[in-house]
Amino acid sequence: MHAGNSVLHSQKMIGSGTSVLGIKYNGGVVICADILWTYSFLSRFRRISRIAELGTHTLLGATGNLSDFQSLFDSLDRIAYVIQ
Repeated sequence: MHAGNSVLHSQKMIGSGTSVLGIKYNGGVVICADILWTYSFLSRFRRISRIAELGTHTLLGATGNLSDFQSLFDSLDRIAYVIQ
């Protein structure tokens, strides 16, 4: 579905999440996240990671709408594949 010049990937929120933390230190970076996505007030999706590996040197961490995270990851993964 198109809205003006943009493409809409999701119309309704499937699940949302919180809690992604990244910390830079002198030896590198640590990133962590919880694995629970909620739907309204329900603990709907368990054990779905909020961190995804893109290529060999990049991690993507996300909060918010699960379908947006999946769409963003798919788009970035295609770009990373073309660049390699």
